[in-house]
Amino acid sequence: MIEKDRCIANIYALAKKKEILIRDLEKSCDVSVGYLARLRQDKKQSLPGSEFLFRAAALLGTSVDSLMYFDFQLASETELYLHSFMNKLLLDSLKQKIVWMPDSDCVPSPVVLESEVRFPDHPLLALDPVLLQQGKSKEYYYSPFHPAAYDLIPRAAWRTSLSEETLVFMTCVAAVNDRDADPAEDPANEIELYLYNTSAKALSPLCYADPQHPDLLYHDLSELYETVSELLNRNVLDQYAISAIDAYLADDKSVDL
Repeated sequence: MIEKDRCIANIYALAKKKEILIRDLEKSCDVSVGYLARLRQDKKQSLPGSEFLFRAAALLGTSVDSLMYFDFQLASETELYLHSFMNKLLLDSLKQKIVWMPDSDCVPSPVVLESEVRFPDHPLLALDPVLLQQGKSKEYYYSPFHPAAYDLIPRAAWRTSLSEETLVFMTCVAAVNDRDADPAEDPANEIELYLYNTSAKALSPLCYADPQHPDLLYHDLSELYETVSELLNRNVLDQYAISAIDAYLADDKSVDL
């Protein structure tokens, strides 16, 4: 599918999902009714105008890059749902409506303690099960996306708050044997996103960015990660994660046209 056709198809797909009539979208973007239909037939123009794209993307809760480079018709309901969440999270980060803080508690201690077993304070840290059987304590980074992996270490970690009981954790992790590489230059780094219920002490894995298989959510999460950095396989979402995201998105459920 050529770039223009994909972009227009994405606009139609997202407008349908949000129950926005195309003619109302066109009016809100200050173009005449039928603009997209005429553009689809125009072989000379490659893409809609930039001003139209920026306005349409804002109304549809996405980015111009996403409209041009991803196929929303192939995205699952969970991917579209998380895309809306991360797009709002990104915009609120840029506007400083939410504040991200470095999450130093997420870094595992390399020390093996023999005198007492000290359990980790962070939900993304666990104890080495082999050493635990020996009465020793050593932390490692526990990724629910890779539960059998003991060789991951967070290069960077951040947290922010959506409400009194909902935290967002975002980490950039890599293999231990790659500890000394520059995280900004290492394409093998993986970015992971979580919600945490502070009352129930429950962790909800949302998604991770796999550099080997870039897709819509990889783009969203990478952009969010890069933004937060400058400012300082998918899992099934559980009911708490859905409730927390729904509450966060509540203000954006209706679009004024």
